[in-house]
Amino acid sequence: MAIERHGSGLNTRTYAGGSFTMSGTTTVNRIAVLNGANWQPVGNGIGFNNVVYGLRSIGGYLYAVGAFTSVDGIPANRIARWNGSAWSAVDFGADDEANVLGALQNEVLMGGIFTTVDALGLVSPALARFSATGLPWIAQQPSADSAACGAAADFSVMPSPGHPYLAFQWRRDGILLSDGPTPAGSIIAGTTTTALSITNVQPGDDGAFDCVITSPCGNVFSNTALLTITSPCAPLCPADIAPVPGGDGLVNVQDLLAVIGAWGACGNPSNCPADIAPAPLGDDLVNVQDLLAVIGAWGACP
Repeated sequence: MAIERHGSGLNTRTYAGGSFTMSGTTTVNRIAVLNGANWQPVGNGIGFNNVVYGLRSIGGYLYAVGAFTSVDGIPANRIARWNGSAWSAVDFGADDEANVLGALQNEVLMGGIFTTVDALGLVSPALARFSATGLPWIAQQPSADSAACGAAADFSVMPSPGHPYLAFQWRRDGILLSDGPTPAGSIIAGTTTTALSITNVQPGDDGAFDCVITSPCGNVFSNTALLTITSPCAPLCPADIAPVPGGDGLVNVQDLLAVIGAWGACGNPSNCPADIAPAPLGDDLVNVQDLLAVIGAWGACP
């Protein structure tokens, strides 16, 4: 006999399946639900035409497997499901007995002595999977990564096996990514595969990355994974500090005056563009070292 609780909230009830056909004087052909102190038939009362071996509540349905080929007069080859008001077949079912039921993510797992399920030839004893939505689930979610400026970062995702015709699209902060160099100078690859890589990581590459997996049945979205840049990038032309922001591609008197104007200890060491020496990130002081660095870099930026 199989026993399972199914439903939601106050509508959750106990169901029983097996080889029985009666409960007291009530006909319950191999499936019954406990209503108070009494067992009652499930559906129109015809029930299953052969034994029920397993029951499992999965994804809002009550699934049943066994040796039956019909339920409530409807053809259902060894597997059927109850939606709260009626029984229905699950695809084409199996060609022989199904003995056990299980659940993994959004999929129904069925085991038994069958050799064929739907159009698939299987080895006996067999294990088959069924998804009510047809959507894959994500077996491996992307993990957060961190990288120093100029280093590399990687993200990967892995869908559940057995789902053909999948397409992948990576996003950062909800915006679709494409392969190739970025305006910041980094290089992105694998934006339409299961593995995304970013080389020469630069400011602006940080953010929340996720992957959209598209199947013939719809889209599945991975969890987001954060990329954190752990060290700042030295500017390509550190002496070009004026005019702000970003300079003008020239090291000249404007930059010299900017150093003199910022002379002394940096008020905000994380944002002190005049502190350019010693390279690459200065010493939190604007002094003669920075003045000499500007003079030494005089002219057009390389």
